Amino acid sequence: MTSDPIQDEMRERIATARQATSPIFNDPDVLSNEYVPSKLIARYNQILEVLDIFLPTFRTGAKIRNYIILGPTGCGKTVVTRYVLRFVIDEITREAETAPPDKPAIHPIYILCRDNRTKIAILISIIASLDPKSKFVNRGIRHDEYVLEVVRLINRLNVSLVVLFDEIDQVDPAEMSDILYMFSRIQVNYQLVRGNYIAVIGITNRPKFHETIDIPTLSSFKTSLITFPGYSAPELTEILSNRVELAFQPDVVSQEILAHCAAWGAQESGDCRYALDLLWVAGMIAEQRGSAAIDLEMLEEAKDRAEVNSTIALIDKFALQLKQVVYAIMLLEEAYPLGKHTSGDIYRVYKELCAFRTMQSVTPRRLSDMLKELDYYQIVTTAIANRGRYGRTKEVVLNLETNKIKKLLQPQIDAGNNIRAKPFCQKALGTDQKTLD
Repeated sequence: MTSDPIQDEMRERIATARQATSPIFNDPDVLSNEYVPSKLIARYNQILEVLDIFLPTFRTGAKIRNYIILGPTGCGKTVVTRYVLRFVIDEITREAETAPPDKPAIHPIYILCRDNRTKIAILISIIASLDPKSKFVNRGIRHDEYVLEVVRLINRLNVSLVVLFDEIDQVDPAEMSDILYMFSRIQVNYQLVRGNYIAVIGITNRPKFHETIDIPTLSSFKTSLITFPGYSAPELTEILSNRVELAFQPDVVSQEILAHCAAWGAQESGDCRYALDLLWVAGMIAEQRGSAAIDLEMLEEAKDRAEVNSTIALIDKFALQLKQVVYAIMLLEEAYPLGKHTSGDIYRVYKELCAFRTMQSVTPRRLSDMLKELDYYQIVTTAIANRGRYGRTKEVVLNLETNKIKKLLQPQIDAGNNIRAKPFCQKALGTDQKTLD
């Protein structure tokens, strides 16, 4: 039987990889987002601020308050919170060994909202954390039944929950409003044992996250705020030096490379995650090329690759009609920042865009299907909203920065840069205000 040359090459590479030690990496996982170092650098005050959230329960057994932790991407919000959470869990476990059996315990739960974007997914995660052997988690029932199961488990285990929502802004705003309202009223509306409660810590990089939560929830769900600054270049240099020592073989990363990474990370609002990603990608390039070290050319190539966001690359592969829908949403976002755009407004701007380009437009029903597709890829978040006498409509929130979309799609849709967002949208909507569906 004739062998396949590509499969032969693949087998040879796998065999080599099994036998050889990487000349570049020692432990590349040290550069990942999931890695929590044993010692955190340049976040002493923030560690103590997050620890202060839990102190009331250690001091007097008092209820933990709700908090929002805010800061730019890559400033250490998640790693600090998980670092403190791990410490607190150890202390709670140690304390439980000598505590009276009837004393309520604290049960922290970490939920990555990017992977749990609905009420049901969140409630299932909570149930699974409280009872890993639960057969309740995949029954396809109404969300109230899941809530009752959470309450039953809290009462049975005699615990209070501290639910940490990482990237809390990734959950559909209507769904998160429902969750937060339910948690804030759980002792009133459900038979939760007196003294037990659910506290929430939300992590976000959106300063106006609270504007996405509905008014009844905000009046019931009270929060305090902790803010994180971005890292400075010297702080990033110290962090990167520490990680490089663990992640790479000796002499792979020079001080010059470290300095460039730190400077570029500082320019990106002090984004440590960005700087670590640069090092990882540059290391992969060096390994592929058989180099013994990372040079500046490799680092610059890594920087170019990092700027091509994977989601943006996905949009570039969309059919033209779907690109036009994305561009219409972007125009609405530019014209009316931080707004929730109705499907009707999107369709009107999209139709105006088709007329501008002398293209045939799709039907409203087809556009609705396109919005579902964009929601699936997490490019937008959609939710059904009740507009009273105006009926129900689909509201859409853009999850990407408009400048990234514009940089990609403007040469394809508006090469002459003739469209100005505000007047274009006003013309499409037939008014100087956004319309109701």
